[in-house]
Amino acid sequence: PKTVDLEAIWMGNPLGGVRLVIQLDAKDWMSKAQETASAEEKVRYLEKVLEAEPRNVLVKTQLAGLYAEASRFAEAAKLYEEVLELGQSRPVLERLIAVYKKQKKHEQVVESTVALLQLSDDAQVFQDLIDYLQSQMAPKDALVFLKQYAGKIPPKYRGSWQVVRADLATKGGNWSEAAQAYESAMAAGIRDPNIHYNLSVVRA
Repeated sequence: PKTVDLEAIWMGNPLGGVRLVIQLDAKDWMSKAQETASAEEKVRYLEKVLEAEPRNVLVKTQLAGLYAEASRFAEAAKLYEEVLELGQSRPVLERLIAVYKKQKKHEQVVESTVALLQLSDDAQVFQDLIDYLQSQMAPKDALVFLKQYAGKIPPKYRGSWQVVRADLATKGGNWSEAAQAYESAMAAGIRDPNIHYNLSVVRA
Protein backbone atom coordinates (compact mmCIF):
# COMPACT_ATOMS: atom_id res chain seq x y z
CA PRO A 1 0.00 0.00 0.00
CA LYS A 2 1.03 3.58 -0.64
CA THR A 3 0.51 6.44 1.79
CA VAL A 4 -0.16 10.09 1.01
CA ASP A 5 0.11 12.74 3.71
CA LEU A 6 -2.23 15.76 3.39
CA GLU A 7 -1.90 18.87 5.54
CA ALA A 8 -4.52 21.61 5.91
CA ILE A 9 -3.27 25.19 6.16
CA TRP A 10 -5.33 28.31 6.90
CA MET A 11 -3.86 31.78 6.66
CA GLY A 12 -0.40 30.27 6.77
CA ASN A 13 -1.10 28.31 9.90
CA PRO A 14 -1.22 24.50 9.89
CA LEU A 15 -4.60 23.17 11.02
CA GLY A 16 -3.76 19.49 10.99
CA GLY A 17 -3.02 16.61 8.70
CA VAL A 18 -4.40 13.34 7.51
CA ARG A 19 -2.69 10.27 6.04
CA LEU A 20 -4.42 8.44 3.20
CA VAL A 21 -3.60 4.79 2.56
CA ILE A 22 -4.03 3.66 -1.03
CA GLN A 23 -4.49 -0.11 -1.34
CA LEU A 24 -4.95 -1.73 -4.76
CA ASP A 25 -7.38 -4.65 -4.83
CA ALA A 26 -7.60 -7.69 -7.12
CA LYS A 27 -9.56 -5.82 -9.78
CA ASP A 28 -6.91 -3.11 -9.94
CA TRP A 29 -4.11 -5.64 -10.35
CA MET A 30 -6.10 -7.52 -12.97
CA SER A 31 -6.60 -4.30 -14.93
CA LYS A 32 -2.87 -3.66 -14.83
CA ALA A 33 -2.20 -7.23 -16.01
CA GLN A 34 -4.57 -6.80 -18.94
CA GLU A 35 -3.09 -3.45 -19.93
CA THR A 36 0.61 -4.30 -19.88
CA ALA A 37 2.43 -5.77 -22.88
CA SER A 38 5.31 -7.00 -20.70
CA ALA A 39 5.16 -10.69 -19.81
CA GLU A 40 7.20 -10.09 -16.66
CA GLU A 41 4.88 -7.34 -15.47
CA LYS A 42 1.83 -9.44 -16.32
CA VAL A 43 3.21 -12.24 -14.15
CA ARG A 44 3.85 -9.85 -11.28
CA TYR A 45 0.36 -8.35 -11.46
CA LEU A 46 -1.34 -11.75 -11.69
CA GLU A 47 0.63 -12.92 -8.68
CA LYS A 48 -0.84 -9.94 -6.82
CA VAL A 49 -4.33 -10.97 -7.94
CA LEU A 50 -3.71 -14.50 -6.70
CA GLU A 51 -2.52 -13.20 -3.33
CA ALA A 52 -5.86 -11.43 -2.96
CA GLU A 53 -7.94 -14.26 -4.47
CA PRO A 54 -6.07 -17.55 -3.87
CA ARG A 55 -8.92 -19.69 -5.24
CA ASN A 56 -9.27 -17.83 -8.54
CA VAL A 57 -9.02 -20.70 -11.05
CA LEU A 58 -8.88 -18.51 -14.15
CA VAL A 59 -5.97 -16.51 -12.78
CA LYS A 60 -4.15 -19.65 -11.71
CA THR A 61 -4.53 -21.10 -15.19
CA GLN A 62 -3.38 -17.91 -16.89
CA LEU A 63 -0.43 -17.48 -14.55
CA ALA A 64 0.58 -21.13 -15.00
CA GLY A 65 0.67 -20.60 -18.75
CA LEU A 66 2.96 -17.58 -18.32
CA TYR A 67 5.21 -19.56 -15.99
CA ALA A 68 5.45 -22.33 -18.60
CA GLU A 69 6.35 -19.84 -21.33
CA ALA A 70 9.11 -18.49 -19.07
CA SER A 71 10.42 -22.05 -18.44
CA ARG A 72 9.33 -21.85 -14.80
CA PHE A 73 7.98 -25.37 -15.10
CA ALA A 74 7.79 -26.33 -11.42
CA GLU A 75 5.66 -23.28 -10.62
CA ALA A 76 3.47 -23.91 -13.67
CA ALA A 77 2.90 -27.55 -12.72
CA LYS A 78 2.00 -26.61 -9.15
CA LEU A 79 -0.73 -24.22 -10.28
CA TYR A 80 -2.14 -26.62 -12.87
CA GLU A 81 -2.23 -29.37 -10.22
CA GLU A 82 -4.12 -27.05 -7.86
CA VAL A 83 -6.66 -26.27 -10.58
CA LEU A 84 -7.19 -29.98 -11.30
CA GLU A 85 -7.81 -30.69 -7.62
CA LEU A 86 -11.05 -28.74 -8.04
CA GLY A 87 -12.16 -30.79 -11.06
CA GLN A 88 -10.83 -32.54 -14.15
CA SER A 89 -10.41 -30.42 -17.28
CA ARG A 90 -9.04 -31.58 -20.62
CA PRO A 91 -7.31 -28.28 -21.54
CA VAL A 92 -5.64 -28.05 -18.13
CA LEU A 93 -4.57 -31.70 -18.21
CA GLU A 94 -3.08 -31.21 -21.67
CA ARG A 95 -1.10 -28.18 -20.48
CA LEU A 96 0.08 -30.01 -17.38
CA ILE A 97 1.23 -32.98 -19.48
CA ALA A 98 3.19 -30.61 -21.74
CA VAL A 99 4.92 -29.17 -18.65
CA TYR A 100 5.73 -32.64 -17.29
CA LYS A 101 7.24 -33.55 -20.65
CA LYS A 102 9.49 -30.50 -20.48
CA GLN A 103 10.58 -31.65 -17.03
CA LYS A 104 11.06 -35.23 -18.28
CA LYS A 105 8.88 -36.52 -15.46
CA HIS A 106 7.89 -39.80 -17.07
CA GLU A 107 5.67 -41.13 -14.29
CA GLN A 108 3.66 -37.91 -14.10
CA VAL A 109 3.33 -37.83 -17.89
CA VAL A 110 1.94 -41.36 -17.95
CA GLU A 111 -0.35 -40.88 -14.96
CA SER A 112 -1.77 -37.60 -16.29
CA THR A 113 -2.20 -38.94 -19.82
CA VAL A 114 -4.06 -41.97 -18.50
CA ALA A 115 -6.32 -39.56 -16.60
CA LEU A 116 -6.83 -37.59 -19.81
CA LEU A 117 -7.66 -40.78 -21.70
CA GLN A 118 -10.21 -41.75 -19.04
CA LEU A 119 -11.74 -38.30 -19.31
CA SER A 120 -11.77 -37.94 -23.10
CA ASP A 121 -11.83 -41.51 -24.46
CA ASP A 122 -9.88 -40.05 -27.38
CA ALA A 123 -7.95 -42.50 -29.57
CA GLN A 124 -5.35 -39.83 -30.37
CA VAL A 125 -4.59 -39.43 -26.66
CA PHE A 126 -4.00 -43.17 -26.46
CA GLN A 127 -1.71 -43.10 -29.48
CA ASP A 128 0.22 -40.14 -28.09
CA LEU A 129 0.79 -42.07 -24.87
CA ILE A 130 2.03 -45.14 -26.74
CA ASP A 131 4.35 -42.97 -28.84
CA TYR A 132 5.72 -41.36 -25.69
CA LEU A 133 6.37 -44.69 -24.00
CA GLN A 134 8.16 -46.04 -27.06
CA SER A 135 10.19 -42.96 -28.00
CA GLN A 136 11.01 -41.20 -24.74
CA MET A 137 11.65 -44.06 -22.34
CA ALA A 138 13.97 -47.02 -22.11
CA PRO A 139 12.07 -50.24 -22.94
CA LYS A 140 12.64 -51.58 -19.42
CA ASP A 141 11.09 -48.47 -17.87
CA ALA A 142 8.24 -48.38 -20.37
CA LEU A 143 7.38 -51.99 -19.50
CA VAL A 144 7.01 -51.05 -15.84
CA PHE A 145 4.39 -48.43 -16.71
CA LEU A 146 2.64 -50.64 -19.26
CA LYS A 147 2.14 -53.26 -16.58
CA GLN A 148 1.36 -50.80 -13.77
CA TYR A 149 -1.35 -48.88 -15.64
CA ALA A 150 -2.92 -51.73 -17.62
CA GLY A 151 -5.97 -51.85 -15.35
CA LYS A 152 -6.57 -48.10 -15.62
CA ILE A 153 -6.73 -48.01 -19.41
CA PRO A 154 -10.31 -47.85 -20.77
CA PRO A 155 -11.42 -51.35 -21.88
CA LYS A 156 -11.52 -50.56 -25.62
CA TYR A 157 -7.76 -49.83 -25.59
CA ARG A 158 -6.55 -52.61 -23.30
CA GLY A 159 -5.90 -55.13 -26.04
CA SER A 160 -3.67 -52.76 -27.98
CA TRP A 161 -1.97 -51.71 -24.73
CA GLN A 162 -1.05 -55.33 -24.03
CA VAL A 163 0.22 -55.87 -27.58
CA VAL A 164 2.65 -52.98 -27.13
CA ARG A 165 3.71 -54.43 -23.81
CA ALA A 166 4.27 -57.83 -25.42
CA ASP A 167 6.33 -56.34 -28.25
CA LEU A 168 8.61 -54.47 -25.84
CA ALA A 169 9.00 -57.51 -23.63
CA THR A 170 9.88 -59.65 -26.67
CA LYS A 171 12.50 -57.16 -27.83
CA GLY A 172 14.01 -57.22 -24.36
CA GLY A 173 14.05 -61.00 -24.20
CA ASN A 174 11.54 -61.11 -21.35
CA TRP A 175 9.64 -64.12 -22.65
CA SER A 176 7.44 -64.77 -19.62
CA GLU A 177 6.14 -61.19 -19.57
CA ALA A 178 5.66 -61.26 -23.35
CA ALA A 179 3.57 -64.42 -23.05
CA GLN A 180 1.51 -62.92 -20.24
CA ALA A 181 0.90 -59.76 -22.25
CA TYR A 182 -0.16 -61.66 -25.39
CA GLU A 183 -2.58 -63.71 -23.30
CA SER A 184 -3.99 -60.51 -21.79
CA ALA A 185 -4.35 -59.01 -25.28
CA MET A 186 -6.41 -61.97 -26.43
CA ALA A 187 -8.50 -61.86 -23.25
CA ALA A 188 -9.17 -58.18 -24.00
CA GLY A 189 -10.60 -59.10 -27.40
CA ILE A 190 -7.68 -58.82 -29.84
CA ARG A 191 -8.28 -61.20 -32.75
CA ASP A 192 -5.04 -61.34 -34.67
CA PRO A 193 -3.58 -64.66 -35.94
CA ASN A 194 -0.10 -63.23 -35.52
CA ILE A 195 -0.61 -63.04 -31.77
CA HIS A 196 -1.20 -66.79 -31.58
CA TYR A 197 1.99 -67.36 -33.54
CA ASN A 198 3.97 -64.89 -31.42
CA LEU A 199 2.65 -66.49 -28.26
CA SER A 200 3.80 -69.92 -29.43
CA VAL A 201 7.24 -68.49 -30.20
CA VAL A 202 7.78 -66.81 -26.81
CA ARG A 203 6.55 -69.94 -25.04
CA ALA A 204 8.98 -72.17 -26.95
